[in-house]
Amino acid sequence: MKPKATAILAIVAALLLTAALAAAEMVKDTSGVPSPPPMGQTGALDGGSMTKAVVSPEKLEEIRKIQSEYAECLFSLRQDIRAKQAELNSIMLKLQPDTAKAKSTYRDIAALQIKEADTLIDMHARISVETDVRLPMLPMAWVELK
Repeated sequence: MKPKATAILAIVAALLLTAALAAAEMVKDTSGVPSPPPMGQTGALDGGSMTKAVVSPEKLEEIRKIQSEYAECLFSLRQDIRAKQAELNSIMLKLQPDTAKAKSTYRDIAALQIKEADTLIDMHARISVETDVRLPMLPMAWVELK
């Protein structure tokens, strides 16, 4: 096979793999936001130190209600981030990537990630105010979605 045809086939295969991975990520059930940890087992932040605390079932229900109110917005933001990441991958996998378009797309991803972080901070603050339960902010890589 000619080198040019081989290169084109390799690029097409990479794009198909990237699209399949992006589609698989979008299909995952990420409609919920992370549930709070079981406070009786892992503790809660109280006065700057880690202490054991038990959160009543009523407060846990309030927390879950607040989380569910933010779930749709967070899910939408995460879908948009994944779509932009797939777009960035398709740009960068070309033989001659359009670097200006790649930079712009990357900036779009960063803006969406900032919106996601702002939404999570708002949700945590609301939980603190309305339930008097303090939850630590976890880095995004640690957030488990159900």
